[in-house]
Amino acid sequence: PNPPPLRLALALLLALLLQLPRPTTPANWAQLAGKRAQNIAKPYIPVEDHVYLDPATASRPMWSARWGHASAVFNSSNPRNDMTVQENSARLLVLTSRLLVMGGDDQVLDNFMVKDEFAKTGKPDGWKEGDPHGFGAEQHDGVRGGPTGKGGFLNDVWYSLPATGSEKGWDVVNDEVASKVDQSEVIQSQMRWLQSNPGRINPATWPMDMAGFFTLQGQPIKAGNPLTYDDWIMCQEPFDSLQQGNRSLCDLDNILPWADKVCDLEDERTKEALKNFYYKANTAWPLECSPQALWKLDNMWSPRRGHKAVVAKGHVLQGSNENDKLFVMGGRAREYTFIEEDRMVGGVIGPRVRTEIDRITTREENILKNDIWMSEDGLGVNWKLVNPGCRAPQIDILLNKEKWNGYEAAYENIGQAKEKCETNNDCYGVAECGSLAVGSPDKVCFCPMWSARENHAVSVQHVYQREASLDENGNEDGNGALLHSEDYIYVVGGFVNIRKSFCGSHSCGTNGYRFYMDDAWVSNDGGLTWIQFKPAFDETRTKFRGRGAHAMALISQPDLGLTAADDYPPGQTKEQDQLWVFGGEGGSDETGETVFLNDVWRVDLPLLPCCVKEGNCDTPHRLTADDVASGCLPKINEWKNATLLPPYQGADWEGRAGHTVVVEPPGGINQNIQRVVLSGGHGEGGKLFDDVWTWGFQDPDEEDLYYTCPEGDIYKCKWFKDYEPGQWYRVSRKVDVDIYEIGDAEDGAEVTVDNLESDVYYGPGHGKPGDTDQSYMPTTPLQYYFHAGSDISMLGVKIFLPEPDPRVPMEAQDPIRYPGLTDQDIEEFRSLGINTIQDVIDADVVQIIRLRGYDYPGGTEALNVGDKVCDIQALARAIDAKCTVRHIQQYDLEHMLPINVDPIFDSNAPIDPDQNWQYRGGGEGTLNDANVWTGSNAHGKVYGQEAEEECDEACMIENWDGCYSMEVENADGEMEPATDIDVPGVGPVPIPVVIRDPTSDLQEVKCRQNPGARTYAVAELFEQEVVVMGGKRNHQGDYMQDVWVRDDFLPTASIKVKPTKLTSESNFMFATDRRACIFEYKIVDAEEKIDVVPWTLTTRSKGANVLDLLDFNWPWGTGPGFGEYYFYLRAIDPAGNVGYQYQEENVYLWTWVDPLPLPWIIGGACAGLFVVILAYLEYRRRKKKKAMERYAIKRMRRKFKGQAKGGDDKKADWRTLASEEGDKDKKKKK
Repeated sequence: PNPPPLRLALALLLALLLQLPRPTTPANWAQLAGKRAQNIAKPYIPVEDHVYLDPATASRPMWSARWGHASAVFNSSNPRNDMTVQENSARLLVLTSRLLVMGGDDQVLDNFMVKDEFAKTGKPDGWKEGDPHGFGAEQHDGVRGGPTGKGGFLNDVWYSLPATGSEKGWDVVNDEVASKVDQSEVIQSQMRWLQSNPGRINPATWPMDMAGFFTLQGQPIKAGNPLTYDDWIMCQEPFDSLQQGNRSLCDLDNILPWADKVCDLEDERTKEALKNFYYKANTAWPLECSPQALWKLDNMWSPRRGHKAVVAKGHVLQGSNENDKLFVMGGRAREYTFIEEDRMVGGVIGPRVRTEIDRITTREENILKNDIWMSEDGLGVNWKLVNPGCRAPQIDILLNKEKWNGYEAAYENIGQAKEKCETNNDCYGVAECGSLAVGSPDKVCFCPMWSARENHAVSVQHVYQREASLDENGNEDGNGALLHSEDYIYVVGGFVNIRKSFCGSHSCGTNGYRFYMDDAWVSNDGGLTWIQFKPAFDETRTKFRGRGAHAMALISQPDLGLTAADDYPPGQTKEQDQLWVFGGEGGSDETGETVFLNDVWRVDLPLLPCCVKEGNCDTPHRLTADDVASGCLPKINEWKNATLLPPYQGADWEGRAGHTVVVEPPGGINQNIQRVVLSGGHGEGGKLFDDVWTWGFQDPDEEDLYYTCPEGDIYKCKWFKDYEPGQWYRVSRKVDVDIYEIGDAEDGAEVTVDNLESDVYYGPGHGKPGDTDQSYMPTTPLQYYFHAGSDISMLGVKIFLPEPDPRVPMEAQDPIRYPGLTDQDIEEFRSLGINTIQDVIDADVVQIIRLRGYDYPGGTEALNVGDKVCDIQALARAIDAKCTVRHIQQYDLEHMLPINVDPIFDSNAPIDPDQNWQYRGGGEGTLNDANVWTGSNAHGKVYGQEAEEECDEACMIENWDGCYSMEVENADGEMEPATDIDVPGVGPVPIPVVIRDPTSDLQEVKCRQNPGARTYAVAELFEQEVVVMGGKRNHQGDYMQDVWVRDDFLPTASIKVKPTKLTSESNFMFATDRRACIFEYKIVDAEEKIDVVPWTLTTRSKGANVLDLLDFNWPWGTGPGFGEYYFYLRAIDPAGNVGYQYQEENVYLWTWVDPLPLPWIIGGACAGLFVVILAYLEYRRRKKKKAMERYAIKRMRRKFKGQAKGGDDKKADWRTLASEEGDKDKKKKK
């Protein structure tokens, strides 16, 4: 059935909102995956030391810690500029984005292993395209497997899918679980990683004899002879013209000359034969199966680092639907290669000692590559070679660095002697043969594309043409029919090797020297052919210096007044694509100098496909040099230095390489402000950076923006550094509800969507407190977030929350901050070299007592901070403890267990496999016969540490820090508080009477949370969020296995349900404008101005019930009870961002009335009723007793009345007679 119109409209509206990019300005980061490195949320923690038997049962797999890897986003949800808004919305409804990590260098043993049989067969029964296989196998020769057993270069492929649900990427556990786990596990990451390709390398030797067939080096193919990587991929299409009769080996459907049948991989006998070959020694390869044809199915790029990956399409005509493809390009690879003759025994010129043809002539080499591989499945499962690249350098390298005039020749020679050629077939790959040296009779191989290199930069531009389409005002709206679309792939710079050795009349050698390239190339056919639009070695003309490990991004700018309106073709929106280059490592091959750059360069790119200008878009048009000459492609003089301020000496950030750059495209949700996020990298002296910088400029048509670039030059906008005043952030000004969803209502049912349009502020802060026009916003609340390097002036600041006025609604107000240290105090701290929190923590006793006013006799002028320094030091240590990653204890006294002792538990083991696998383990575990918990959640002593040694009195005095108090033994042998400590050279120094408890101040401390210093990481814009992955923490190792996402949105909390004033109602319920938040609330006595309830953690579903807080031990009534209170609320998101301002929505002033003590009233009433009943029953008993006595007396009178007859009536008393009668009865009983 057709959906209701309202539902359809709301779905489209939601899709439109989702396609708008989210801003990525400076802020805290949330950790999505990796070993825990923050205290707010639980990331996706990968398994360690786990034996994978089957990918279906593997719990929490993830790529190994690595650097130099490549990343890409397939089916990116970012809007494409070659699509209309409607087309982008429709695309969002059907695409599935994938975040990919490929290859890299992991160096160390990772212990991710599988059974050999599964590792070698690779794909289990029932395997489907896209399913992981061959999980993490040790990568032996010729085996489909994962990371190498000892670490090193990798070619595995991993992917992660976007999480679904209202919390999008995060989950808040239910209240029952939340009550059992650490508060840092209430919010949990929903990221998952799967391996689509474990990586493959070629066998070391040929498996069978192939009479009459030869390797690419011209050697006969014999079983046991060395096999190179090039021979392994010889059946890829680019080698068709080089096979020299070997093509019959590339098709499984051919019957080989020595075989009597076609290779049938479905035949059980063939399967068994292949299996036996892999797993049984001295078993022959099945003769009917060509190894090359079988290998063609497994061919892929060799293990490498420093490579690049992009997603792009090729040539697209109107009406076609070519899918995106995944490309991997270049890098430094590990391959089996043929040993060239010039490396054999003997001279370079000759005569040479040649090896026998059956001797080993291969070895595993570390080489630079410029090959290009393509995967069409979007997962990197299957790969095709698009371009094998070249071994020879490109022309400008040969002409500038390898031109030689030897002693034997009267003319110049180019390149190496082995690269002489007659035709193109004499050259490897796509290299061409030609005469380059003037006067030389020799031709030489040269590369018509970029030379083999690593750490280059790659970007993709979507170039398109549309029919003209005008809006109601006569302006181009970009909604015309798409006529033509192409993807231009750009490559700029990188590290290459140049050969500077001179042997005879030619260059020689293999490894060469590192050289920094400044060239630029473009391809529009998926990397098959390349055009150089910026030559190398032109620094003197453009000042653009050669570089590698730089960052590059394509920025599609709105009309900035730089292009005349008439220059925009019909159907084209007023946007200008630009290629931007940021920093990098440069240097000189002559002096060995290395320079880390902080410049920024840009160049304008074509507005339309070059085929439009030439009028031949009906047929595939590959770019040529004519497109540079015609002005379609940028010329050399069009490269501009965009480093913000003249004389263009560099950006605000330090020169660096190995950094990452991500561009947030302009959109409605960020007020069309183009933003660039730059993070990490390394610089001079091996310094690694942990800073993050942002930069960008806005659409000049946008109005009412509080921040603009300098008038007249939009490229002079300022870079902003993390956690400094002036940074940009986002925050909602009003909040109604925290989640908005499209429900599955029946036809005709009403569907409501709340808060689709919110008043979101985006900027650096402006105005002044108290502005009545709502123009004030605080300046970067994140500047107050703490870390070990925070300035000393931040310590001791007192925070007071604003109080609401009951007469008027409360507008948004900042917390009130009062400095705890005077300017003189701070100056005295700095005079002793104490500038940061870490300096305070590390201060020695002499520094502390000098700040307290005690110094060596005759010392410098006394300082006068006083005992306050001890309060500051206690606070600094408390902040350090709060912001340091907290280990989660799983059982009592765990922290005292020595690290070399493994715990053994009884049958009631305290380790819960579902909840307590913070650092390793998880899944199913078992308790073996020795009562040792084993399996995937074996404890393994992650948290244990050496027990601290006891410190006696002498030890404590010797290690006194200048502040803390201690007890000493007096003359009577009793312990009493010490009053002073004798400091050598100073004398007795009094111990402070009291050191202020930092707990109250600590509640207002927010910690910085970010990926930390790293270089050679990768970063992507995934689901409109900046994601950073992997890298290395230092140059000696310490590789990273983690994923972080940037979050610049300060969460805003609101009270959805609150008690009515002057009642005893006690329930609060909360909401937030951010996903997956937890809450903190605080209650303050409005009259006494003291905290009744400190900041207390809770969840949205749990809310807060203040009955037990305000009336402790109810109904005993020991709490503060009746009174007027302030209720403050704030939200905390997974990145550790905390709501900053307080307003009517998250502050509540109300008078709370003690609830009637109903238990006491009911109990008292029941007790009173019980007493009345008892009294009544007692009354009845006594009354009845009296009646019985009267009845008994009457009987006794009648009974003994007769006895009195005949006697003396006066002497006969009935009571006496009754008593005598009683005595007789007793005697009878005896």
